[in-house]
Amino acid sequence: MEFAYHYLNQEPTVLLVGASDEAAPLTRALSPDDNFYRVEHVETGRQARRAVDESVCCVVADQELPASRGVDLARKLAETAIEPPVVINAETLDPELVAATGGPVTAVVPPSHRETLPETVRTQVEAHLQSFEETLKTDAIETLFENLEYTVMVKDDQARFLQLFSGLTGPSDQEARGRTDRELYAGRFNLGEQWYADDMQVLGGDPIHQEVKQYGEESPFWIEYTKLPWRDETGDIRGLVGFSQQVTDRVRLKQQLARQSKRLEAFSDYIAHDLKSPLQVASGHLDLARDGQEASFAEVQGALDRMDRMIDDIKILARREREDQLRLHEVPIVEPIRTIWENLETGEATLELELPQDMYINAAKGEFRPLLENLLRNAIDHGGSDVTVTVGPLNAGFFLEDDGPGIPPDDRDAIFEHGHTTADDGSGIGLAMVQDVVDSHDWTIEVCDSSEGGARFEITNVLSVTEPDRNVQTGESVSLTTATDVGNPVSAGDAIYDPNAQTWSITGAGADISGPENEFHYVFTRVAGDARIQAHVADLEAVGPYSKGGVMVRNSLDEDSLHGFVGRTAEHGTELLWCDRPGTKTTSQHLEEANDDYEWLRIDREGDVLTCSVSRDGATWNLIDQRHVPLAKEVLVGLATCSAVARRATTATFEDVTVRRIDTDAPS
Repeated sequence: MEFAYHYLNQEPTVLLVGASDEAAPLTRALSPDDNFYRVEHVETGRQARRAVDESVCCVVADQELPASRGVDLARKLAETAIEPPVVINAETLDPELVAATGGPVTAVVPPSHRETLPETVRTQVEAHLQSFEETLKTDAIETLFENLEYTVMVKDDQARFLQLFSGLTGPSDQEARGRTDRELYAGRFNLGEQWYADDMQVLGGDPIHQEVKQYGEESPFWIEYTKLPWRDETGDIRGLVGFSQQVTDRVRLKQQLARQSKRLEAFSDYIAHDLKSPLQVASGHLDLARDGQEASFAEVQGALDRMDRMIDDIKILARREREDQLRLHEVPIVEPIRTIWENLETGEATLELELPQDMYINAAKGEFRPLLENLLRNAIDHGGSDVTVTVGPLNAGFFLEDDGPGIPPDDRDAIFEHGHTTADDGSGIGLAMVQDVVDSHDWTIEVCDSSEGGARFEITNVLSVTEPDRNVQTGESVSLTTATDVGNPVSAGDAIYDPNAQTWSITGAGADISGPENEFHYVFTRVAGDARIQAHVADLEAVGPYSKGGVMVRNSLDEDSLHGFVGRTAEHGTELLWCDRPGTKTTSQHLEEANDDYEWLRIDREGDVLTCSVSRDGATWNLIDQRHVPLAKEVLVGLATCSAVARRATTATFEDVTVRRIDTDAPS
């Protein structure tokens, strides 16, 4: 009671309702000597209803009031959220008053027993304060839990929810009550079965303390749990209590710090490894220059310049200092390969380039050259004196292969480990540096046999453009016609077109568009042949960090349909999504640009080539990725929205949406 009493500033109120001529003596009679509560007076029932707020802990009313009766007032106050106790001061107990007593009317005190009125009122005030205190405490706790990013649970001995407080997305307390996790979370990541098994462990007497588990592979997240047996006074288990919280950011920070620590440890090795070759060149030619061969000074200067470039590159590798628009640096690939090859001691080795001359990738400046140099050097060192090295394009990347002895399958995973080498004078640094660059860009690298039986390195999921000069001429405009959910989102999506503002507001739920999952809301039209879709994502509701809205081209509405997508995410910048081969999962790339300002998006479909572009203003466009996707002649072209939070929907607003056919016969 103390909690509620102090919450009301030690001034709970008794509201006296009745004629003015009776107010003064009743006020004196009701006013306690210890000032436990104060008394206020109004004349009518209407005035009383207006005066009642949470400070009013009891109402004392005459049965006969101006324009109404005390029992009528009691009924109306019982319908309010506050529901103060009502004591009726009545001459007689008529049937209506008797029927209301114990319901809307808490007590009846006739004038002949007025001496008992103060005690009755004080009892009602204390009881109301006690009840009000329980409500206040419960509300405070619920407010706390609902605004913290963790979940508190109480379950019975069958692991059924009795109470659920959650500040995270998911089922409400009402939805959860009486059900187990197995019933609530059937499906995704097998969460329900795993959590139900944990509950059974705890109900068996084995508590779980601060256990962290990972869920998902493509877009993993981590949750920390504490669950404890809930015992009665005899020690028997009556259920369990516990809490859980998302710790994904904490785990990722820990992983990032571990990577940084590992990178710093490797920093000195990288320097020693990459500077070894130019130092040898400089040292050898310096001796020749001392013997009078002045032309060697130019070779020494060239080696020193190369060392200077390497130091800059290694600084970036060590510190990952990147500018805004992290991946939107158009890094050429052909000329750097030629330059690196000319500076290596190649002997009788041969380089064959099958790459398009103008091909470029979107990558962080300074990181790509060390990757190329170490792959080329590895081929020369292990392929034999007359090795032929070939570099060519792949869909979403490139390959580098040689005709040397190759790499045994059992050794292919180990070659990227720091310190692993098969050469007597090797350092085990070069391919570790390659893996570091690949990981930092979310690329993939695989080792297999080349066409000649040598080693072949395939680097994929690269944002690459092989034909930057495609000249696209658009023609007839096509309208978006159909809206539907793809996959099985828990919450149905919706789409609204405003013809005056010419905007689309598309609401979509769905676990994600990633890996095996394709759940989203799609507004599209069917287009036979080549087409362009372009849109400005003006607004995106951040339900989750990977909530997204963007433009898409896909073969069908099947979840495993081939597709390409470029869009905005809530917290991870521009996202590219691809399913470019039948039977494969959707792959994802995030630009993570610092300013998150590429709001204009475009996809061109020309035959089997999809080209994704982004823009800050809708006028100047950057080509960021280009892939071959074996699409049908007729494709679905449209706008996609996904919350990436299974049980909640997000809304994206699209402006300046256009779908146009591409005129393949137009002059370039």
